[in-house]
Amino acid sequence: MFKTKNQEGFISILVLLIAVSIIGYFSYKSLVQVGDNPQTEGFKRQIDKAEDIAKIAVERAGRIKSEMSDYADKRQSDKEDKINVIVKIISKNNPGEYSEKVNSGISVLNLMELIGKKYNLSFKYSESGSGMFVDEINGVKNNSSDNTHWLLYVNGKIIKAGISDYKLSDNDIIEWRYEGMPAPW
Repeated sequence: MFKTKNQEGFISILVLLIAVSIIGYFSYKSLVQVGDNPQTEGFKRQIDKAEDIAKIAVERAGRIKSEMSDYADKRQSDKEDKINVIVKIISKNNPGEYSEKVNSGISVLNLMELIGKKYNLSFKYSESGSGMFVDEINGVKNNSSDNTHWLLYVNGKIIKAGISDYKLSDNDIIEWRYEGMPAPW
């Protein structure tokens, strides 16, 4: 089971509170003689309340421990759902490389938005009939007159899918190459 320092500290405090409640209960119990002594009736009621409180504390501690265990397990599984990706911008004017750990199932579009915010990288995209495509990265625009565009490569292979459709896998290398568009596109 995965635990953080805060979770361990919280559980320690909870166990301490339960122990104090139980010690208090037995201390009261030892002070009061069981019997029909009218002077001890108030103590008996306090002991009954302490017993009820101790039972509730034990039940709550069990629930909290279970919930924290579930939370820790979820955090661990979330951590395992992360993937590593590398983004390379290949251009004469704007080269760059970014390494990120992101949620599995993320699209190239979501990754580019994340990198854009994190590294102040500007990129613009537009929608066409077959998805979203990049029009500009860091001020370098697609140029139809000389057929130079931003082309997406994943692991060395050109990708013709839209950036919102293509989902990334662990250790993918994403390259944005500013180059002439191959024929036939």
